[in-house]
Amino acid sequence: MRLYLSVGLLLERHVPAGGAVICGKHIPEGTIVGVNPWVTQHDPEVFPNPEVFEPERWLATGKNKEQLAMMERSFFSFGAGSRVCIGKNISLIEIRKIIPQLLRDFDMSIEGDKEWIVKNVWFTQQQMPLCVLKRRKRHGTG
Repeated sequence: MRLYLSVGLLLERHVPAGGAVICGKHIPEGTIVGVNPWVTQHDPEVFPNPEVFEPERWLATGKNKEQLAMMERSFFSFGAGSRVCIGKNISLIEIRKIIPQLLRDFDMSIEGDKEWIVKNVWFTQQQMPLCVLKRRKRHGTG
């Protein structure tokens, strides 16, 4: 979710009445501002080796606690604050249920040598090589 976020464009906000100071600059009220989540999730100061899939980066074991806290604060896959995605919790439940179930019940392989392509049209759309699932035989079933 950090490497290939669902939203690929700015998460826009309007500057409130009276304006705001953002990164040391005064921004007038009503101005549309935003952050691109792809940029925040690939910041090497927050996520060392940001282009690398390293799930163990989230484990606290032997990790600088301040770095881990900064990564957790910066994780932006569902937005943040009062505008966090309303479906975040149900999505996380589905992910935590479906992925282990797929890994338990199926052998997976990739067919061909196509490259994984990501197109950005607000929600990112992924075209990837054909993934083949073969049901595993379960012990005690026919």
